Amino acid sequence: MSYYWIARLWGDAPLCLEAFESDRQEGLFPSRSPKTDILAQVESDLIEAKLLMTGTSSAANTPNIDAVNVLMMDYYLWMYKVENDEAALAKARTACDDILGTRSLLPNYADIFN
Repeated sequence: MSYYWIARLWGDAPLCLEAFESDRQEGLFPSRSPKTDILAQVESDLIEAKLLMTGTSSAANTPNIDAVNVLMMDYYLWMYKVENDEAALAKARTACDDILGTRSLLPNYADIFN
């Protein structure tokens, strides 16, 4: 999620995917990676998160598949609108359908306050 916002705000940025355990380790001073590489990594991470998410939880502050789908929907809508990625709109729709497929609206709106 952080890299998604970094790419949105600043574009090119260092993309660090390896941890550092020593000041002698290669890559300690990374250079900027292209914005396209960062966004591709964000998409890859979202897809991986969706594959790894098991079960659902309704507890507050607990990751669940719906949260991943909301992030995917936001990412793909942004890619469609800002990056002009025509294929992203269909992917956003799929993420939205995945969310709505498990939910339904209340038959009576007033019940939301009960």
